[in-house]
Amino acid sequence: MIADILGHRMGCFLFQLPPSHRYTKARLTAILGQLDPARRNVVEFRHASWWNETVYSAFCQTGTIFCSCSGPRLPDELVRTADDVYLRLHGPERWYRHDYSKDELLKWAERITSSGAKRAWVYFNNDYEAHAPRNAATMRRLLLKSPSNVPREIAEPKARVAKVRA
Repeated sequence: MIADILGHRMGCFLFQLPPSHRYTKARLTAILGQLDPARRNVVEFRHASWWNETVYSAFCQTGTIFCSCSGPRLPDELVRTADDVYLRLHGPERWYRHDYSKDELLKWAERITSSGAKRAWVYFNNDYEAHAPRNAATMRRLLLKSPSNVPREIAEPKARVAKVRA
């Protein structure tokens, strides 16, 4: 498997589910039952019903990373279910068409640093106006301003549930 070849350079396996995929206990059990616990698994939901304590608890028990999202009709919070946090910034009002302001990015940066995560994976979605690279550079600068609280993997790049709200 490619992950074995990459070794320590392997990031995460991201599993995305469509907005039509609503929470049920059976679906949660099925999803978690298919993940390889030896891997760093991240699950991204696009329906708000998945933002609940049952999901968070199950993810904590299995070491699965809950993918927090900035997207329309999704809860505006960072959820930590493992040592790592994973954040995808798609745009809060319209998918793939958002230029994050410094204030918006500062809120997310503060959530990341206060989460206590050991590592943060932060992705800006491709957008029609190509704001993602500039937004990512701004986010990195904001996170590096307070290195004592920054997850180590951001401060020094290498090849329990905590919900944080601003």
